[in-house]
Amino acid sequence: FPAAGEPLLSGLLKDADGSVRAAAAQSCLMAEPEPVGTGPRLMAVLGDANAEARGWAARALGQYAALGKAPAGAVEAVARLLADPEAAVRENAAMALGSLRGLPEPVASALASRVDAAGEASRDVRAAAAAALDAATPPGPAVKAALRRGFDDPEEIVRHRCLATAGHL
Repeated sequence: FPAAGEPLLSGLLKDADGSVRAAAAQSCLMAEPEPVGTGPRLMAVLGDANAEARGWAARALGQYAALGKAPAGAVEAVARLLADPEAAVRENAAMALGSLRGLPEPVASALASRVDAAGEASRDVRAAAAAALDAATPPGPAVKAALRRGFDDPEEIVRHRCLATAGHL
């Protein structure tokens, strides 16, 4: 990634246009060989009015956290997006958390709550949360109970992800 690109993307994360902020956050995630952008700026985008920007910022911060480069509190901030009103943001938050290992118990419990069809309407969020629970090591009682409930989910993809995650754990 060109050295001049990082300051450019960091500046675009503060653009007045929400779609530009979303594209900048996505570009931070997609940069090779690793995500670019400043962690504090990405953290600020987690509270953006634009749902797409929030989702991409969560994904980028998840990759930063996986590399051990995220700012303090990033994992917990991404986990708070599991309660976002937009399903796509919740799904991105779950995918971001799934890229980590050894999730803190409160984060794993928040993910576990998103596997249940009674509390989460989106099958995509339920499936992403079930897959992300693979990062909950060791799996606590809330994780095990969520996966067991997921075996009876009305959606095949959720059942499959729950079974796969249970097998891995």
